[in-house]
Amino acid sequence: KSQAQISGTQAEDPNAGKPIQKVPGNLVRENEQPEALKPFLFEMTNFAKGATYELDPGDGSGRKAFADGILKHTYYKHGAFEVTLYALYEGQEVKLQTVTKRVAPAAKKEEVAPAIDF
Repeated sequence: KSQAQISGTQAEDPNAGKPIQKVPGNLVRENEQPEALKPFLFEMTNFAKGATYELDPGDGSGRKAFADGILKHTYYKHGAFEVTLYALYEGQEVKLQTVTKRVAPAAKKEEVAPAIDF
């Protein structure tokens, strides 16, 4: 049984009123497909001054911090990656958003056929 059922009263949300719960932040262009070996620009809207935003691009490279709502990242291989946006504020952290990014294979360079002498 939950605490509310045991005591017979409504249990308070332990996170209610904490500032981090009110920190906004959203990724834009979440449906765009990056291309491997090409820098991709992650952008945010609705972000708060005073909070630090970090992105885990899901490729094992670790978290990276946004600067004014912008972060450039290059994927070195194609595939599906789980991208997670975090906010840090006054010593607290919250996961704001998780999306799957499908990274396209790197574009093939046009090959020039060698000249053949007959």
